[in-house]
Amino acid sequence: MNYTFRQQQLRVFAPYHRAFQCPDAKWKDSLLYGPLHELRHGFCSEQNTHSYKPVPTAAVGCTSIRSSYTHLTRFFIDPVMDFGRAFNFCFFAVFIALTSAAKKNNGGFDHRAHAVPGGPYQGAAGGDGKAVIRLNGELSHSHYFNAFTGATGRIVNYRWTAGGKKICGSRSCSVKFSLGKTTIKLRVIDNSGDSAIATTFVYVVKGSKPGVRVWYYPGNGWAPNRPTAGVKASQSTTKSIINLASKASFPAFLVPQRFSMRLLGNVNFFKRGNYRFRIGCGGAACSLWVGNKMILTGSNRAIDSRPIMFSKGVRSFALVFRRQNPKGPKPKLTLSWRIPGSGGWNLIPAKHLSHSPSSYAPVVNRISPKNPSVGNVITIHGTSLLNVKSVKIGSQFCAGPVSKSQFVLRCVMPGVSGKQKLRVTTKSGKSNAIRFNVGRGNFASGKGGVEGGGKGPMGYYQPISFSSTFLQRKGKAFRASQLTAIALGPDGKYYIGSLNGVVHVLTTNFGNVITNYCKSSRVGKMRSILGVAFNPADTKRVRLYASTSILYWGVKKVLPLTKGWHNGQIVAMQKTKKSCLARVATVISGLPVSNHDHSVNGVTFDHYGNLLVTVGGGTNAGVGGDVWVYGAGLRNSFCSVAHSNGHIYATDNGANAKFGARSTSCKGSGPVSTEPDTLKKVRRGGFHGYANRNRGRFDRRQCVHRPPQKKMRGYDRHIATLQSSTDGLIEYTANTFGAQMRGDLLATKFAVSGAGQVFRVRLNRRGTVRSVFELTKHSGLTAAMSPTGGMVMPRVYQGKVAVLLPNEKNPGRLVVTSVNPFRGPKRGGNVITVTGWNLRAPLKATVGGKPCRGVGNFKKGRSFTCVAPPGKGRAAVVVKRF
Repeated sequence: MNYTFRQQQLRVFAPYHRAFQCPDAKWKDSLLYGPLHELRHGFCSEQNTHSYKPVPTAAVGCTSIRSSYTHLTRFFIDPVMDFGRAFNFCFFAVFIALTSAAKKNNGGFDHRAHAVPGGPYQGAAGGDGKAVIRLNGELSHSHYFNAFTGATGRIVNYRWTAGGKKICGSRSCSVKFSLGKTTIKLRVIDNSGDSAIATTFVYVVKGSKPGVRVWYYPGNGWAPNRPTAGVKASQSTTKSIINLASKASFPAFLVPQRFSMRLLGNVNFFKRGNYRFRIGCGGAACSLWVGNKMILTGSNRAIDSRPIMFSKGVRSFALVFRRQNPKGPKPKLTLSWRIPGSGGWNLIPAKHLSHSPSSYAPVVNRISPKNPSVGNVITIHGTSLLNVKSVKIGSQFCAGPVSKSQFVLRCVMPGVSGKQKLRVTTKSGKSNAIRFNVGRGNFASGKGGVEGGGKGPMGYYQPISFSSTFLQRKGKAFRASQLTAIALGPDGKYYIGSLNGVVHVLTTNFGNVITNYCKSSRVGKMRSILGVAFNPADTKRVRLYASTSILYWGVKKVLPLTKGWHNGQIVAMQKTKKSCLARVATVISGLPVSNHDHSVNGVTFDHYGNLLVTVGGGTNAGVGGDVWVYGAGLRNSFCSVAHSNGHIYATDNGANAKFGARSTSCKGSGPVSTEPDTLKKVRRGGFHGYANRNRGRFDRRQCVHRPPQKKMRGYDRHIATLQSSTDGLIEYTANTFGAQMRGDLLATKFAVSGAGQVFRVRLNRRGTVRSVFELTKHSGLTAAMSPTGGMVMPRVYQGKVAVLLPNEKNPGRLVVTSVNPFRGPKRGGNVITVTGWNLRAPLKATVGGKPCRGVGNFKKGRSFTCVAPPGKGRAAVVVKRF
């Protein structure tokens, strides 16, 4: 197990802050009590990364910029800070205010209910020319929040319409759409009675491909006659026309043995009339089905149908060929028709034959590599590998199957070894099974952040598997309103911030049961908490750092303009005589806060003594000192991670269509389309693509917004795209499942009313992304890793805390799973908790080869504590028995 020594000690003293307003009286007129127009479901609009150092003087600069859809006002302030000792800050800052007049008829809100219909949706039509599309409005939410009572909003009614007609009345539903583009609307109503409507589109394209699908059954000469019955095909291909007129036309591997074939597809009846069909059937028994009706059957001859009336349109068909005797007459198979008004027989032309790949059960032909090892990415080759539900190998499931096309599928090998069977399951059925050998491999790479991030406990390998549940208290799901950010403290307790300004302090067992609970006093009247973190350099106390803001300060007339726009703070909280946790100091004040719900967000400490703070957009202020930009061009980042590989990673929400124009130059603008969320490796001195015209005065490349979908030059591209709205981000540092996931990033999707998702991001040696897979459908806004390698994730609107518990069995020997905290000061002296299996006294532990003193406080063989020695950089934590 690895442990990281910080490169410098950091001590924080409470500063005071002095802010200066812009001297021009006209600026007050442009700062109306208007809300920030929400651009996404995170908490920012325009961001740059800054490092702060205290300076003894203050300066003010102002400028004004016009936008095509709202007035932007910007100014920058350098504060005076007194820390007693040097203190570095690094934060993602916003220098933008979107201003408009406040509405007077909506309780102080520009909008409460917010409809989010998802999409645009796309699907492929089946043989009937229609596609079933799953509509999902789970990200719809309400902005209603009463800072005085703590009441919050929720959506209570959903109504989907197309062409003015209701098509669905629930949050999510499956609806059949015809070919072409369909405009759909979602209307939602929240519990305050406010409603909102949003529009999206459904695109249904032709799902058919040229030719017909051919399934082969070697060794089986009497497959069931029905087109979908019987054994699974072991090989599959596509034919443009059905003209296997000679023995050489059949695959060589089939001919020496008995075999069967099924040919599936669609036939286009291009005009209404009487059609006749003929099967040229040699050396076999043959049957033809059109729709669900068999119209021809026979053997060893030309088989003709009677005239059958068909209306114009496309219909499915199946042709079954069954050869029992490999020494019988030569095999032959052709399919001809006689069309209305024609007297002759002709092979059915390719232009009238098609197939729908997604409507057929998958067929697996082979995998590569032929004999993979545990943890390898394997490529599955076959047909109809679309809409994949699962890839099962032995008794376990392949992680994160991703279809590259209908012919290629990729996933990560689970924890099985020896001879195994692989089977793919899609929405259309199960595939044939193929057999191969699996080796255990080496899932330990020796370097952080790569393929599991370090040497794991050999022989401890277990498959990656989690159980989805919630934190429990007194036999029921623990509930608390408006939960936001979470951190695991050095004392092993969870600290969860909330919109109502309190921190919930939870002690749990090694599962999901709360054994002790308390909550802090409020950090301030009407203040909300959106970020919490602990300084790894603190060794003598448990001190929590929290980001706090007063939301909706203008529209609710809570604060005057002179105080509202810079009411954001970072505060320190500790245990006091009167409370289990209370505010004891203001670390920094004067951070910008929007006139809406975008404010001071997530906080974390990097390896160099800097505090990273993500500050959401909405005001026209940046609180400065001796300011230098660490990395510019982040739009709406909520969480960042100082990874053990030395890089900084951040999630970033993409832009929405119709919420404002795209900056194409320092003066020009253009339309913007909906963008995906992204994962970014934040580079010092880098520009990451989101435009800031004010900074563009000195660096013109920052005047141009780079959409993630386009390949453009002049900026640091994202390293992965993510679903909207993916906000939470952690590094997985545990040895769980044999260290397969150690060093991976785990990104959490905001679960508004649904279950959410967790995405596993595997990194390569360069610190960029190797692969992104869905780990599970169970998440929250943010996340913390538990000491046993689980995940704990608060849900804002649902008032619950989602938990992922690792499904691990006791390996029957001593194993180290994790160390908390996993970073500490170079001088040592801080207490660490080592978690694992069979950790019973007497034991001795070393950190970086040096004794960890005071080994004790053993708990049920799952953990103990000791005092870390001095050290530097990454250090191995080794536990041995006396």
